[in-house]
Amino acid sequence: MAAVGISDGVEYGIELIIYVVGLVVGTGVLGGIAFLLVPMDNNLLNLLGVVALLASFVIFVAGLAGLTYKVVADAVSHGNRHSIRSGQRDIAKLISHGNQHAVKELQDSDNE
Repeated sequence: MAAVGISDGVEYGIELIIYVVGLVVGTGVLGGIAFLLVPMDNNLLNLLGVVALLASFVIFVAGLAGLTYKVVADAVSHGNRHSIRSGQRDIAKLISHGNQHAVKELQDSDNE
């Protein structure tokens, strides 16, 4: 947690909670409509209810998969940015100490 500040972590967590609440409410409303339609005597409404229930389930699962993808992608992106900044600091230190040979080696190893 040292690489992420508390305020950034809380802000990110709130964004995720808002997304999850929206996902649950949205699919819950669709699922609730489906459960109201299924017990009706009309076959067309029954079919519509089943389709709405399946759509609600698919949207919920896709939303959870999307959330997982977002969290992993954000973590990788944050790690890459942190790594690049760290590498730039290393190169800056080498340049300030006049070690051009070591800088060239670092740059060559990054290009491999």
